[in-house]
Amino acid sequence: MLNIRPDQMKVFEEAALRRFEEEMVGHLRQLAPQHCNAVGEESLRLVVRTGLERAASYGLTNRGPVRFYLDLMIMLGSDFHTDPQYPWAEALLKDSAIPDQMDRAERLYEKAMDYSAKVFGQGYEQEKAAVRRAGLVKYEDLPSFAAGSVGELVKYFEKVFPEKVHYLGESPMSALAARERTLSEQHQLTLERGPTVLAGLIFAFGHGVTTDPQFPWVAATLVKDTQDAATRTERLFRRALTYQRLGQAQLR
Repeated sequence: MLNIRPDQMKVFEEAALRRFEEEMVGHLRQLAPQHCNAVGEESLRLVVRTGLERAASYGLTNRGPVRFYLDLMIMLGSDFHTDPQYPWAEALLKDSAIPDQMDRAERLYEKAMDYSAKVFGQGYEQEKAAVRRAGLVKYEDLPSFAAGSVGELVKYFEKVFPEKVHYLGESPMSALAARERTLSEQHQLTLERGPTVLAGLIFAFGHGVTTDPQFPWVAATLVKDTQDAATRTERLFRRALTYQRLGQAQLR
């Protein structure tokens, strides 16, 4: 009779996990090749490992649900599970009334596809239009408003991506403004265009954008002892435009 020791079983499990990680890295590269190239190999693997851990914390351990969890990280940002822009995601992930992980993954898929159709549009034409409009904005023309100003944020983003603003509604936009105010204070970007740029990053890439391994250039630019606030703000804006042109060029 074959007798497998606990230490041998651990080796088998770790090898299986590494193979699955490799499979998921390859899957994301197929899903969003230009974005993944912009992220870089090391950060992409961190995204996958983070996703595997977070998916498991919500009871998602089967291949299909885990892979879709990673898809949502690419689509909405690595911290989509707690992002107030997507309250449906957290609600479904925590819904104890849906104990079966396949059922919860299916509900998540339905909500995500509804969001995609209404916000991005069929063929992503609405998202592409929003990216084009954002790309036409000059840094010098960015509005300057007080951190946490909900009304001004809504008016500004309606000009760039009205479909998303209308889909989110008042409460998520208020939460976005509150998050922007916190980050503005944390990174000392409370004057001039700092709040505007940070709000744009949150709106586009998720409320965890400043620490999201998908966007390492954000954290690197925010380091306070490298440039003054005005310089960091402008560099954030210009790097965001560069990312949109290079990393999101295929728009899924």
